[in-house]
Amino acid sequence: EDLEGQLAEASRKETGLREALSMLEQEMTDLRAERDALAEQAAAEETATTSLEERYEEAARSAEELRAKLAEVESTVATKDGRMDELGRLVEDLEGQLAEASRKETGLREALSMLEQEMTDLRAERDALAEQAAAEETATTSLEERYEEAARSAEELRAKLAEVESTVATKDGRMDELGRLVEDLEGQL
Repeated sequence: EDLEGQLAEASRKETGLREALSMLEQEMTDLRAERDALAEQAAAEETATTSLEERYEEAARSAEELRAKLAEVESTVATKDGRMDELGRLVEDLEGQLAEASRKETGLREALSMLEQEMTDLRAERDALAEQAAAEETATTSLEERYEEAARSAEELRAKLAEVESTVATKDGRMDELGRLVEDLEGQL
């Protein structure tokens, strides 16, 4: 009966870790979507520079900055892919040892809950930025006004992008903390 209880507990732990992997996969999907959106925005700004030399030069600089930001996001995605692979291997190693890990479950679930809330906030911010960009595009009625508004919008979007990158860096730190927690758990097991 004790072994059956330990096996049931191990199964529940395995399910929880697999759910964590699933949520991280969803996070990767969201990051890729953000990367694609940035790429589409950079392409749109490049094709929009058809008149006025100053407008073309400004759009070219903006597109270059967006490409640099896109490269950083892609690097972050690649790093998270590697971390997900490492976490998957760790889950496989821990499947036979989870019977001793019940007192660690609460902390791991709280960490996952915080990550879920953070992803919800990021999605809300992404949607707000998309709505703001659409509203600003439809609000401009002439080339000069549209150019000036687009320049301000691009500056604001770059600032928002910096905030998102800071959030991603924070998440990386939290992922590292979670990794250390799992390593500590392995040592105790």
